[in-house]
Amino acid sequence: MNNILALQNDEGNLRYRRAIRATYDTAQDIVLLQVICAVAIPVVAALVTFVLPDAKPYTAALSMLLVLADIYYLDRRQKALLKLGAKFGEEFDTRVLNLPWDNFTVGDKTTPEELHAAEIKFKARTTKAEFTDWYPVAVGAAPLHLARLLCQRANLSYDEALRRDYSRFVVRLALGITAALFVVALAQNLPLKEFILVVSPAMPALAWAGREFLRQRDAADAQDSLRKQARKVWDDALAGHCSEDSCLLKAREFQSAVYLRRSSAPMILPGMYKSKRAVLEDQMNSTAADFLAEYQRSIE
Repeated sequence: MNNILALQNDEGNLRYRRAIRATYDTAQDIVLLQVICAVAIPVVAALVTFVLPDAKPYTAALSMLLVLADIYYLDRRQKALLKLGAKFGEEFDTRVLNLPWDNFTVGDKTTPEELHAAEIKFKARTTKAEFTDWYPVAVGAAPLHLARLLCQRANLSYDEALRRDYSRFVVRLALGITAALFVVALAQNLPLKEFILVVSPAMPALAWAGREFLRQRDAADAQDSLRKQARKVWDDALAGHCSEDSCLLKAREFQSAVYLRRSSAPMILPGMYKSKRAVLEDQMNSTAADFLAEYQRSIE
């Protein structure tokens, strides 16, 4: 009933999936560097002060420098990569879902040079097989105006679940590290001044964790709101209250919202996506099949 399944595996469109992956991999490398600067180095510095008490002023100064480096370089670089990756994603979706380009929201398309550079980075990191069948197989049996909604909803639901899992992981990691430092400091029965100097290097870790938790939860909540709106449009379409042309306009509006979320939502740590991929893809395919069954019942 539509050619989404064929288009998503077309070589010309897979180029964009490879570019997306390469760009986000680079952004995730920066996230990992942020974690090292905000969590690993301060924690090691705190442990060093137990052995070398005279190093406390230096470790405190190092912690402040790391915070500044994160704010003024690492975070800005990550945001630039997020925007580029979101544009690659927008080009993939508009080509596969047969949607018009929203120049007002997204701006200009990526250049051939940007696409080629991202593909070169990709070649040494992964394989083409990871990106075939990006959208659920069930969407192939729905009319195009409904299949678009299914694909967009799948994007939103997948991303929301991943971010909620990651936000919980971040909080557990930060609390565990901070608790360990407190236990060690208390076990040594340090006076208040010494206690503060020892624990202070952990503050960047808490700042990073708090920032990441709030950003990820905010992004997940925004995705949930969009997903609920997509459900309403789906119900209206099944009830005959949304024509194909009207659904196309709605799909373009949703796509613009998806782009804005992609270009501004924070990245997650490397490895989190791969660890959750199998479960989330199974859930995505199962949910799409349920929605398709709803459509089939509506036309009986």
